[in-house]
Amino acid sequence: MSDARSAPRRRLGWLAGATTFLLLASMLAAGPAPALTPCTSPPATISQAKLTPGTLGTGLTTLDGTTPVPFDFEVVGTIPDGWMLGLDAIVIHVTGPSSFLDATGGVFFGMSGSPTYVNGKLAGAVSGVFWDDPTFGVLTPAKASSRSWSPPRAHRSAWRARSVRPRRCGGPWPASSASHPPR
Repeated sequence: MSDARSAPRRRLGWLAGATTFLLLASMLAAGPAPALTPCTSPPATISQAKLTPGTLGTGLTTLDGTTPVPFDFEVVGTIPDGWMLGLDAIVIHVTGPSSFLDATGGVFFGMSGSPTYVNGKLAGAVSGVFWDDPTFGVLTPAKASSRSWSPPRAHRSAWRARSVRPRRCGGPWPASSASHPPR
């Protein structure tokens, strides 16, 4: 009786495995989707030094579908090393339009990566929100977004010193750790 029940399960398991393999193979063979409009030259960017408090700008995001919706912002300031050593965070205040604020409340989940512009030049991308007041958000500066990630040369030794290294399984734990006494 158990053999009669296990045969259909084996067939289902084989079918699920074969389907998974075929889906993965087709995704790998297809490659990345092409851009709607290829980027032949990167956009002009504004220097982070020019993103001073009071600077006004606009951004684009989508609320539903693929239609870009504009929003206005004002630069509030900079948090030095706000994301990590050598990568500042630019604090913005979303100021409008009122229809955008009524629909979203400010910066929202899914808005990350939305481009922002000052005087027609790329300023950065939305990358965070302040929980207490979602009309305040954070930008990653355009220059930082456009280069591949690596710690800046001037800060590499400090970066290594601050990086967290996982402990080996089973210890040794620091002597000051109350929850895990040393062995």
